[in-house]
Amino acid sequence: ILRKRWDAENEKAERQLLGSALALVYSQHFAETEQLPFTRERIARALKEDDISTVASQRRALFEELISRDWKPEYEAEAFELIEQLLPSWSWGRPSPNRGAKLVARLHALHQFVDRMLQARYQADLKNLQDQGHPEKLTRTELAKKKAEFQKTASDGVAKRLSERLNQRTDNSDSQSEKQMRAEWEEWVRLERIYLDLKLKRNAKQVTQELWEMLGNAPKVPKVAEPVPNEDATESAIFELIENLRKHRAFLSVNYLAVRSPANPDLVSRLRKYIGAGLKFKGDTAAPWKQAQFTLLVALDQPEELERELTEWIRKDPLPTPWQLALARLFAEQGKISQAISLFETVKRESRLSPADNSALAGWYLVMDRNSDYRRAKIEVFKTMQEYRIQNWIRTKRQPWQQTGAPLPDELDEDVLFAFEALFEKSNQPENYLYELREFYTACRDFRLLRMLPDALTGRTPQQIYPFLNNMRSSVLNEVRKEATADEILKHLNEVRANCDSTVDLRALDLLEVLVERQAAEVLNQPGPHIEAAVAALKRAFKREWADGEVRQMADFLDQLGTIKQPSLGRERLSLLRELHKMTKPGTDDRLFVAWHLAHALFWSHNEREAALSMLRIALREYQDTHPQGWPAHASTPLFEMVNLLETVKRFAEAEELLKSQIQNSLNPTQEHRLLNRLNQCYLKAVREEGLVSLGEGRALYENFHSHLLKELQSIEDEHHRYQTVERLLELFRAAKAKNCPFEKDLRTFANNRLPEVLETQQNYYTNMIQRTSNILREFFGPRDALEFLVTRYEHYPQRYNYDWQNPWQRFADELADWRQQTKQLDAALEERLLAIVLEELGRDLRTRHSRSRYL
Repeated sequence: ILRKRWDAENEKAERQLLGSALALVYSQHFAETEQLPFTRERIARALKEDDISTVASQRRALFEELISRDWKPEYEAEAFELIEQLLPSWSWGRPSPNRGAKLVARLHALHQFVDRMLQARYQADLKNLQDQGHPEKLTRTELAKKKAEFQKTASDGVAKRLSERLNQRTDNSDSQSEKQMRAEWEEWVRLERIYLDLKLKRNAKQVTQELWEMLGNAPKVPKVAEPVPNEDATESAIFELIENLRKHRAFLSVNYLAVRSPANPDLVSRLRKYIGAGLKFKGDTAAPWKQAQFTLLVALDQPEELERELTEWIRKDPLPTPWQLALARLFAEQGKISQAISLFETVKRESRLSPADNSALAGWYLVMDRNSDYRRAKIEVFKTMQEYRIQNWIRTKRQPWQQTGAPLPDELDEDVLFAFEALFEKSNQPENYLYELREFYTACRDFRLLRMLPDALTGRTPQQIYPFLNNMRSSVLNEVRKEATADEILKHLNEVRANCDSTVDLRALDLLEVLVERQAAEVLNQPGPHIEAAVAALKRAFKREWADGEVRQMADFLDQLGTIKQPSLGRERLSLLRELHKMTKPGTDDRLFVAWHLAHALFWSHNEREAALSMLRIALREYQDTHPQGWPAHASTPLFEMVNLLETVKRFAEAEELLKSQIQNSLNPTQEHRLLNRLNQCYLKAVREEGLVSLGEGRALYENFHSHLLKELQSIEDEHHRYQTVERLLELFRAAKAKNCPFEKDLRTFANNRLPEVLETQQNYYTNMIQRTSNILREFFGPRDALEFLVTRYEHYPQRYNYDWQNPWQRFADELADWRQQTKQLDAALEERLLAIVLEELGRDLRTRHSRSRYL
């Protein structure tokens, strides 16, 4: 039917659609019988109708199909004939491209043809051997010999095909431009045949002669590229580019012949003369010929002459870096390691070495026993990589240590240490990679991984150092189990300290010493010496000059030490926190945050709760006095910490008053919403812990807080705040359940009456509110009530969500299916409503052929 419609169709666009459908059917079901004839017929019909676009596209399709099939001589012949008829794909449907663009398309197809025919001929012979030659009877050597013969036969066959084309007579009636294109095309065909002759190691004399005919006696000075003013100039530029590429390939082929054993002295001499002519060019135009001379001398193994040439180029070239690197490698191969290092170091001072260069330099340092330079160079190898690549490399190296059922590696690869050091040096947030260090150390327990920690700390700002230290304490150092490991870290720490003169670095090392000594004290039976060393290091760190902003960071560090088992270190921590508190000015940010850290340590680590509350209460009052217009958002953490502490000691009323005072004086609506939400959390905690606030206590508190939240929902304009209030209300119902307060009626009323009103004004968090409410209904009333709620909400779902990821079926079909299955007996009315939802989704599925969740 499709074929008859295509035959009869005269409208171009409709015929194209029918043709594409037919081509798909033929390719999938009738590839051997109908596909190629139909493609040829499409080309013939398009030629009659002068449909150039279809002709071009179908010729390309026919060519691709012919070369992709199993080899047949007729397929190869037809594909080769098509090459000269192909056009660039970008030109289909446009005015005819110039001859330069046509030639580019032909050359691309020629390379495709040669590569594919070599493979197809080889596969055909191999298949014939498997079908008829009994390869199982051949030894491996005999089979390998057969395969080598097939490859030679394939190369010979394709070479003959190319030679036949070169022997054909050309039409002399063509225009000059057409003749130029045809001549260049034939030269490329010849070059492909030469490639195959070289591959077969035959006709060396003829091949050499043909290559020199392409190259000429001496290279031409390249033209300076100029702006392209018109299409003819574009065509000319393309022809020149193609000719240069052909000559370059011919030049490489001559090089191959010159260095192939046994070498031909006459060919080498002529090639050297040819390159020498290029070396006489001025300026940058001589650079490619220097590279050619370098490559040839390397291939001919002439180090003395190569050294003379490189030395001369370094002396004359204004940018000698490539030749310096080459000469350094030449020196290294000759055992002149010191001279090689000197050249690489000269380059390194003026530019950047590549990873391969740094790796080579590291090896030379190692040979000369320059261990510190060796380490630095190895680190530089990794520093040239992006952070995520270093991380992935480290993870790959860690895998053998974590495999189960396989022997562990004998020792840790030294490069892992250099990779970690590079990662810590390179990163602005090195604490993000301490997890990788901990995982690797846990897997192999090699102390060298932790020994690098002092190096990773130095050279950083205080803003980087303190988060790094805190993460070391909580992750890596917790894995230290042996005193010997701690001793190795401390030993290297002292070595690093001896070379430091920065106050920031010295304090960082002091604080790392505190952490290491403390960890050693906590895992040993005799902690005395380690505690004394930790206290001494802490005092030493405190005496150093402070950088701007460092006082607050030091207070945070001391606070995060947590509960300290050793009394002397704990007392010193508190003493220093109090000193830091005295160093700050009342009413400032530093004073507030230092007071917060001191109060936090007193409250949680030293159990001095009244002292902690008094300290933080005074700091909050001081800060309030200097900020009468309202509490700044960046200072909210100490304020909320005070609320947390008051709630911990069940002083809910005081926490309530503190929050209310700030709500009345909030700086902006965002801060007011945040404070209101925190106040609601305070009320909720009072319900859970039977506390007293202005709304009452016990059941009275539940009822009043419930009314308070419903009233708040009516007045809220901010969607996020409204969502948070719904969250508090649902949590209140759960708290009421735990305290045996009657809440069932309130929950049903909210779900069925109040929530729909809230949803009408909600754009964001719409599905979240429904999901949270349905889950709590399922938890307290069972699957039937939750199912009815979801069905009702589904029926009233806004149309705007039907076309994105928030559509109700995609979000709730799973729950509908589960709860329907869990509800053994469902009343007819609800069953009918659910069936309507399912049938609607089934219809959409069939209409669009786009399935979503098929849970029901």
